[in-house]
Amino acid sequence: MPDNAEFSFHVHKLGNAGRPALFTIAIWEGTVLRGICYAQPLDAALAAFRKVLDEWGRQPMDEEVCRHSGMS
Repeated sequence: MPDNAEFSFHVHKLGNAGRPALFTIAIWEGTVLRGICYAQPLDAALAAFRKVLDEWGRQPMDEEVCRHSGMS
C-alpha cells in the first residue's frame, strides 16, 4: 500500500439514553463494505480500527490492500 493511500470508512453511532454510545466501523474494500467492529464502546471501536491500519501498514508497498471505489 502506498504511503499516501486513501480509503473511505463509515462510522455509525448507536445512542443509548443514559448509557455510553456504541459505534460500528466499516471500511470500503472495492465495492464491499467490510465491517471492522459492531456496536462497541468508543475505545474498543478505535482499537479495532487502529489494528486494521497497523495491519495495512505492514503490507508490502506493491500490494494493493485497500481499494477505494472508482479509483485504481
